Amino acid sequence: MANLEGTPTNLNILSSVSFQFFIRRAPDVNFHITRVDVPGVELGIANQPTPFSDLPHPGEHMQWSELDLDFLVDEDANGYLEIFNWLTALGRPNSGYNFGQLEEEPAATNLGIYSDLSLLIMDSKRNLNLQCDFLDAFPVALGAMVFDSQETDLTFMPINCRFKYQRFDIYKVGGSPTP
Repeated sequence: MANLEGTPTNLNILSSVSFQFFIRRAPDVNFHITRVDVPGVELGIANQPTPFSDLPHPGEHMQWSELDLDFLVDEDANGYLEIFNWLTALGRPNSGYNFGQLEEEPAATNLGIYSDLSLLIMDSKRNLNLQCDFLDAFPVALGAMVFDSQETDLTFMPINCRFKYQRFDIYKVGGSPTP
């Protein structure tokens, strides 16, 4: 928000390291998340033909980019397995925990097909400022675990994970989600 002279009322810049992220279905991943990309949003357009050129008008369909995040794998690979098992159950494997079992889970358990995800963004004083809720999310990709015996330094294993979701809402804490 800016005042009448055009000067912003808040001159503090958003920090890229002041966040927390929660995957309700994968609590072991939450502690080890290192990076989250707030997805892009695009509104389609409707073109009105005219004799000289098409006139663009706002469309009716939002297009949400995939949610992309990185997390570190713990030595028992618990977080990796949470996402891996969820992803493979969605892919309907021939045995083990499968899609049918996911369908039977009540939505309130967050153990079914979908899970809600939340990104909490802090202000410059590390107080909760913004919240992004990703509704009805599910994993679509899980990166590779790379083991390399030629590494000379101790390195930790980052994994990339991508999610699709119905939509996301972003709002000031204390405010209300977008309609």
